[in-house]
Amino acid sequence: MNWYRVPYFGQTAEKRKYKIMQKLDAGENPLLVYLIMLAPTPVNQMEIVSPAEYRRQQRRNGMEPLILGAAIGMDEAKALAGEIVADVYRLTGTADVKGYYLKEKSFRF
Repeated sequence: MNWYRVPYFGQTAEKRKYKIMQKLDAGENPLLVYLIMLAPTPVNQMEIVSPAEYRRQQRRNGMEPLILGAAIGMDEAKALAGEIVADVYRLTGTADVKGYYLKEKSFRF
């Protein structure tokens, strides 16, 4: 899985973040875990998906979308996506989440 170098975690997921990441990296699909990832389409900024849907998109598109964070439950995932947008807006003055993370990722290598 293609994790952002410092992934976001929801309040509930934060307590179990290492266990969640281990299970996901091992190919398991923990119940109620949702991933916030950069959308593979140019229309959307981010998507909230289950681990199984992430793997389907990975097989279908032949690439691994960047995972920005993980949450337990859809409500926590929505709140976390809002937090990500707010952080990007605070840092850049725009809500271009995809542009920010793609640009930042290119500077890491």
